Amino acid sequence: MKTHSIEEFQTRMGGARAGSSARRRLLAASAPVDASSPREWRVAQTLRFDRDRVYGEGYAHLGFHGPGGVAYVLGHWANWVGALDGTGALAWSAGALPLGGSPLHIETELPAPMFVSGTSEGLVYVSTYLDRSVRLIEPLSRRATILVDGAALGMTDIGNCLVDGAGELWVNEVEGRAIWHFSPSGERLERIGAPAGSGGEAHSARPGASPLPESMRFEEARFGWIADIRLGPSGNIYVLDAGSLALWSLDPNLRRITRVAGSGEAGDAGEGGPALLVSLGEDKSRRFGGPISLSIDEEGNAFIGDAANGRVLVVEAATGRAHAIARGLKGLCSMDYFEGRLFLPEDGGRLLVLERGDA
Repeated sequence: MKTHSIEEFQTRMGGARAGSSARRRLLAASAPVDASSPREWRVAQTLRFDRDRVYGEGYAHLGFHGPGGVAYVLGHWANWVGALDGTGALAWSAGALPLGGSPLHIETELPAPMFVSGTSEGLVYVSTYLDRSVRLIEPLSRRATILVDGAALGMTDIGNCLVDGAGELWVNEVEGRAIWHFSPSGERLERIGAPAGSGGEAHSARPGASPLPESMRFEEARFGWIADIRLGPSGNIYVLDAGSLALWSLDPNLRRITRVAGSGEAGDAGEGGPALLVSLGEDKSRRFGGPISLSIDEEGNAFIGDAANGRVLVVEAATGRAHAIARGLKGLCSMDYFEGRLFLPEDGGRLLVLERGDA
């Protein structure tokens, strides 16, 4: 059977494993950090994956952090995922073809992996774009199974897959405008959001439309394009709605949805004030015209990647106010937070690592 090297796969996804520390060059780029933010953030590192080859030192251009700091990496169009060990080398990998340099490879089809979530028990959940599915990967038993078949359920597409404290799954459709809730075994529990094309238009603050609600029941939800979803420290599911230009918080216990940020108006107004009045994005009618990425820290502060305006906003849980902590970003395509650091990948191959002043 043909084996692909890690260098082949990483070159295709915009990064490659480092050969030595001498090849790791951290660029002293102009820092796009907003010094006026109430909580200081600074640029810790700026990495170029098309030049610096830092994969083997524990960095991934598109990466995710799991419990205990496990770093997951994926090759979206190379159809593989993996986890890094403490030295930055692959601990295991999964995909259709064996991956050179991986000591443990699980053979399974992974057609365009999108998102990776892990548990403290070592279970790994991967959403795959081309077949709209969620796979459960069990590295210790070298097994991979399809847990959710989104195509069979009629999903339009698939975005992220989150696993909560009860082991239940939360999955978003992007253009399908819905949040799906599944049991640990993959049984469908609920679909939240009016189906696209059903006549239920997204909540909007356009002239002549109803203003965005501050709170609503699950049954009343009408999302727009759902760009990102993340799990908060209290168990709430945060939904970044690029179609409504808003951030929502879903409370599974109360079955209520609360608006956390976003006025529903496009633009960059409102910084420094109440998050509910801040403008986001530039054109809600385009898939990538609104805010695109999201992360939540251990205190419930929400980080919004407003790619259209080249900035990252933080919505402070304690005050309900929104501030910019980074500007001048180009092609922001994802985001991940872990232990006081914010990882900001850009389309061109740059990874900007911000560090909180008290980290």
